[in-house]
Amino acid sequence: MALARPTRFALALACVAATLGHPASAQDASAPAFQILAPPSTEWNIIFRLNRATGEVTGCAYVEDETGNATRCYPAVEHAQAGEAGPYVLAASHNPSVRSVYRLNERTGAISLCWVAGWKTTNCVPEGR
Repeated sequence: MALARPTRFALALACVAATLGHPASAQDASAPAFQILAPPSTEWNIIFRLNRATGEVTGCAYVEDETGNATRCYPAVEHAQAGEAGPYVLAASHNPSVRSVYRLNERTGAISLCWVAGWKTTNCVPEGR
């Protein structure tokens, strides 16, 4: 008996499940300490790095300037800094013009929107539920 090929929906669902995991996944010792996610916009050369335990979000980009080519990370300020112990995950919207990501606290259900401001800092709005 031949196995059926997975549908696109099934593959997408598997990818989402692998990315978000379950609430205990970020606490598991074998879980990665960081999550990396790009915003949906294809016009922006940036990724976001999340510390799953502390919730700190940092935006990083590949830049070309007078010093040469480098990866530059923009420090977390205010609500993007480490906070209440997690587990945290990042999620992107499906809007292709969005240049930000959502940070979710899986324990409390709090959500905040995070972005790089002026190519200087990484910011998030205060958490909401």
